[in-house]
Amino acid sequence: MIAPTGIEILVGRHRLVRNTLGTLGLSLLENMARWATLLQVTRVDDERFSQGTVMTTTSKTQELLEHERRFWTAMKEKDARAAARMTDDRCIVVGAQGVSAVDSETMAKLTAEGEWELEAFTVDDATAQVRFIHDDVAIVAYKVSERVVVDGAPLDLDANDSSVWVRRGGEWVCAMHTESIAGDPYGRDRRA
Repeated sequence: MIAPTGIEILVGRHRLVRNTLGTLGLSLLENMARWATLLQVTRVDDERFSQGTVMTTTSKTQELLEHERRFWTAMKEKDARAAARMTDDRCIVVGAQGVSAVDSETMAKLTAEGEWELEAFTVDDATAQVRFIHDDVAIVAYKVSERVVVDGAPLDLDANDSSVWVRRGGEWVCAMHTESIAGDPYGRDRRA
């Protein structure tokens, strides 16, 4: 039997549970830890949980954002192998160019031979949203600023991107990626 003094569960900035607890069985605490993970708990005020029973949303979120940045870095460095390794088979890609599905081999070719250069990118952590659908499926969305060279001319742009990451064989791979150029949702800001 474990006798914690109390538990406060916060989801984002919202208090979900705050309670002073009496004696609880270990199985109940373990179930609370599982629920806390599913609810994307950001903080649990009990030192037994903070010692690794629950992987906090913050660390899981950072892990996924880091995978997103690695993919961007692979594009910037034209690292075809890294891009291929992070691409799921039949990864759906959506953007102004349309909708397509690419496998890892095609992604490698597009990365290495693309007629563009990504000079710089910045993922805006303040706008980043990560939602875990399951332990092995997550949606990542964020604003990104890019500096690209297309047809020999530099171009700065802001976009809103999202990716669906799936963990296969212990590794996260991108199953879907979208990019929308930031601006008026009806395109009025792009009319001549």
